[in-house]
Amino acid sequence: MRLMMILAGLLLAWVSTSSEVPAVPAVSVPFRSGEIAVDGKLGDTGWEKAAKIELTALPLNHQSGDSRRVPPTTVLLTYDENFLYIAFLCDDVRIVSAGEKYDDALHAGDVVETFVDGIGDHRQFFEIQQNASGLVRDVNYLFTGFNTVPDENGYLTDWNNIWDDLCCNIRNLRFAGRELPDGTGWFTELAIPASELLRRNGKRQFAPGMVLRANFVRLDCVDGDESLAVSWSATVFGRPHRSPGRMGFLKLLPH
Repeated sequence: MRLMMILAGLLLAWVSTSSEVPAVPAVSVPFRSGEIAVDGKLGDTGWEKAAKIELTALPLNHQSGDSRRVPPTTVLLTYDENFLYIAFLCDDVRIVSAGEKYDDALHAGDVVETFVDGIGDHRQFFEIQQNASGLVRDVNYLFTGFNTVPDENGYLTDWNNIWDDLCCNIRNLRFAGRELPDGTGWFTELAIPASELLRRNGKRQFAPGMVLRANFVRLDCVDGDESLAVSWSATVFGRPHRSPGRMGFLKLLPH
């Protein structure tokens, strides 16, 4: 009887915890409607029919009493056979850019982060940081453990078998970013090669019906070293790079 009560209590606790974690989102990504220059400028026809998502998810460990919010952030998504295209449009009247060169720690200032897994098995995924100065940092995460099932927060818990390749340079990656001329914010563009995302399954091009895993995060520097975070799929603050189970689904549409 006592064992049954303990098991019932554990089940209740699990249900209570899991109910607090929202389901991961999904979006359909259309084929680009025109050319995209990846030059950090608005107006390319290729973005006209792009999927649009707003980053509104607060961290799972967000303090309910904190009324501060990250300014509005929109992400555009489209693709062609060779690239996944991602643009961030960030409202901001106080831009703090960190870093001076490729692969610097851009997250020390205002930054947007793309996490993407071309296979979806939690074994390997990229993090790509961008800021208003047009800089980029790319990291390759590799998991070599046996248990690939994340916990309730999307974590891979076997930390001894998670490897961060900070010297990764994604081949043929295209990127740009700049402050908007009217002073209301900043804009970034990104084109991630299909050949890099699909390498492990032997494919080199995207095709309709493929499903990728991804998450999009913005960090807004508010005071010194303090940043606020907002994302597409909620993760624990500071741990989206350890939470592949929280990545949403990108379904590539026919063209």
